[in-house]
Amino acid sequence: MCECKYGYIWNNTLTECINGDIYCQERLGSNAEYDDLGEQCICLSGYVFDDNEGECISEDEYCNNSLGSNSHFVSTDVCECDYGYLIDDYDSQCINEEEFCENELGDFSEYVGNRECGCSDGYELREDECKEVTIIEKVTTNVESNGFFLIIIAVLLVGITLLASLIPNIMIKFRSIIKDLLTRITVLNMHSTKKKKN
Repeated sequence: MCECKYGYIWNNTLTECINGDIYCQERLGSNAEYDDLGEQCICLSGYVFDDNEGECISEDEYCNNSLGSNSHFVSTDVCECDYGYLIDDYDSQCINEEEFCENELGDFSEYVGNRECGCSDGYELREDECKEVTIIEKVTTNVESNGFFLIIIAVLLVGITLLASLIPNIMIKFRSIIKDLLTRITVLNMHSTKKKKN
């Protein structure tokens, strides 16, 4: 049986030898070639076969089709996001870390690493969203963390307030006592003077 020369392969009807590269390019596009050792069509270096396109396309184009423009080719059919970008859980596109966290926890979130987000300062996670911490919540948090110390201060403030409200009453009572004493002293002096005259 005859064999085709190197770089040529039999046509579908086995009636003639045809150029292997041309045959592969007709099947997989212009970026394909025939691999004599493997006896199969393969993509040129820097190109990969895209099932959706049905042909060999560049690695960059392949990753752009898979994960968007912020991605790059790693190895056989594997793409990953560029630095500072993550795969979005919703549509499998590479988006920046800020947008990733906004999708997860809302506007007041920030990226903390390892695909995890947290709330910005002054905000806390409530109902799967970062929401502003109110003044009452801040005070409550402070009381919970510094409870005993704040209770002592509160008791002292209440005591001072009560004392300040009682001082006017004490002063009025003190004046009344002094006035009463002076009256008694005057009366006693008058009695004592009368006795001496008698």
